[in-house]
Amino acid sequence: MIAVPTIEDLLEQYPAVCSAEQAAEILNMTPRVLADLTRARGIGAVKTGRSWSYPKISIIEWLNANTIVVATAEEPALTPLEELAAVARTATPKPPLQDELDNAWGRRRRGQRRTTALAS
Repeated sequence: MIAVPTIEDLLEQYPAVCSAEQAAEILNMTPRVLADLTRARGIGAVKTGRSWSYPKISIIEWLNANTIVVATAEEPALTPLEELAAVARTATPKPPLQDELDNAWGRRRRGQRRTTALAS
């Protein structure tokens, strides 16, 4: 079995506290986008003077929280047609509720007949 490197293994070359440029390089974004993300409290950072410092642990936490796993080796991804078939198998059509047949004023829509008997 092939060993897949973890995020921590890939970030060994970086220091424990990264500069904004290093963090932007790790996250594959521009320093401007990283600054916007920091202002929105999306990623943990420490402001020292005029510059921002990003602890490596906060970068790893952000990556873990915002990474989508598409498929693994043991579990192949479904094709769009297979996904559609799986959804169609689980979905069961439901008849419309009586309220859905009425319009906003409680009247029948044109062409709709009452299918249930009125309670007297």
